[in-house]
Amino acid sequence: MNHLKISRKKIGFTARKINLERVKQIKVRYGESIFITCGKSANLKSLFIENYEGTIFTTSGIDIVGNNNVIKLPVDTLDTQNYIAASDIIIAKAGWSTISEAIVANKKLVLIERIVLEDSHNIKQLKRKNLVISIKENELKNIDMKDIEQKTRNLKKLERIEGNKNSIIELLEIDDKVHKFV
Repeated sequence: MNHLKISRKKIGFTARKINLERVKQIKVRYGESIFITCGKSANLKSLFIENYEGTIFTTSGIDIVGNNNVIKLPVDTLDTQNYIAASDIIIAKAGWSTISEAIVANKKLVLIERIVLEDSHNIKQLKRKNLVISIKENELKNIDMKDIEQKTRNLKKLERIEGNKNSIIELLEIDDKVHKFV
């Protein structure tokens, strides 16, 4: 089989632009909030959140129990990055897009440990740099937000990401030999 030779170029963070005016509108309307997204990859019917009174934004695939302030974002919501930026804590699978958008927005990030090689690598590298904490997928059924807030209290934040020369590739120490699709 013949392979096409395509030139590749390293790029920095790949994240959608955050609209600060939209973020402000979300914060004014909903107040303190967290953002939970697992996509359809998590095997959860419901997730119980305790010790949290704020708004919980969630994407499709998750039913939140234990809090009356749940906003299930429609599948066609195109600006989830603004909800991430408006939230205090992000709980998500370890995909590149969500990681990038949370780090660019300087948010506390809780990554879900799944048996996925790329996710495991991302979590390992970000934990080593004290940028995230992680929880196992089976721990998602019951989340105590006081416990999460305590565990995320000392996470490092990247200062002024626009001026930071680290790319997501450098941050996660991605090896081109391992990730041919990059």
